[in-house]
Amino acid sequence: MNECNAVLKHPSATNLRKHLERHHPQEFISLRKNETSMNKRLFPKDDKAEENQASKRLKSVEDLFRPTISIQMDSSTFKEALIEMVTVNGRLFSAVEDSGFCRIIDPIKKALNISMDRKKISNLVDEKASDIVKIISRQLQGRLFSLKIDITSRLDRSVLGINVQYINGDCLQIRTLAAAEFSSAHTADNIKETVIRVLSKFDLSINQVYSITTDNARNMVKAVEDMSSEESNNVGELSDCDEFPEIKLQNISSIKCAAHTLQLAVKDILDSGMCAKIISQA
Repeated sequence: MNECNAVLKHPSATNLRKHLERHHPQEFISLRKNETSMNKRLFPKDDKAEENQASKRLKSVEDLFRPTISIQMDSSTFKEALIEMVTVNGRLFSAVEDSGFCRIIDPIKKALNISMDRKKISNLVDEKASDIVKIISRQLQGRLFSLKIDITSRLDRSVLGINVQYINGDCLQIRTLAAAEFSSAHTADNIKETVIRVLSKFDLSINQVYSITTDNARNMVKAVEDMSSEESNNVGELSDCDEFPEIKLQNISSIKCAAHTLQLAVKDILDSGMCAKIISQA
């Protein structure tokens, strides 16, 4: 480079480069070539890395224009919601594997580190049912309660429904103990055995039953009479030293369902000759 007597007012690498570019172009071109060669040696080109960086930049730009939401969710709430979906809402267990539904919940599953399929949701329902059984059993230990039982049949299938009513705190609680498929004959003995079997599942005794509400069918009424008789046979003397004695009554009150009774009364009126005549003239 030719001798240069210029003195930079503000000496710096940037100002020196500008001076070379303006007053010594050949030297500046040589400097640029040396810098390019050195960069190639120090930072070899990685096409794949550049593609990844470009992809990330593009994705970031797209994200700027894509609306996103933030939700409050924990694993317990997530599982409870799925249980409600397949029980209260009546959805199939396989719904958790539907492609459209997975697009909604997969980000949540990933964030909570949870996996879910039809088998796992089935297990969750079983666990929840077991917890409910324990809660009802604990609330009814050493207490009186009332039952409501009824059988319904449809398409050659019968189901025996058993509800329990009791006071918890200041509130009347109504819980379903069972909706048991009833494949045997609807006899009083079979109804009685099913009720006792369901009570035992909750660690409850027939001696705790204060009343049973049924329709007016003879098999139902007879089942209550048989349970009341069985309870009376189980009554024994209680020791004064019993810390938590079992509650035992002499008999179970049999209550006829008012809705069933009213239905029969209305049916009798509609079937009467006078009512039929009036309806035909209407």
